[in-house]
Amino acid sequence: MRSGADGFLTPWGHSVCAREDHLAAQIAEARGTWKFPALFDLTGALVPARRTRSPYGWSWELLDEQRSRTGWFNESKASTPEARRQCHAAKGFYLSSVRGSRSQKS
Repeated sequence: MRSGADGFLTPWGHSVCAREDHLAAQIAEARGTWKFPALFDLTGALVPARRTRSPYGWSWELLDEQRSRTGWFNESKASTPEARRQCHAAKGFYLSSVRGSRSQKS
């Protein structure tokens, strides 16, 4: 990668800032909200969980009321959406999305 006259990775920095600005514009257009992946049980209740990337793909940490991990749910790698849905349902979950704003951490 080529650096600018100042010795920094100017083109790389510019592309990072451009992507960040584009994302900020999309969030502003959505009135400060964003679509997030979410885990639901088969009754449609939102499951307290945190989505994490592992070396094996996406996983969900299942959480209790104190936000302590109680288990894991691994997303299916089935080749079709219907097969993935069936695999998830067999484990008692389904994936969808929710629209929300960024929460403030205390």
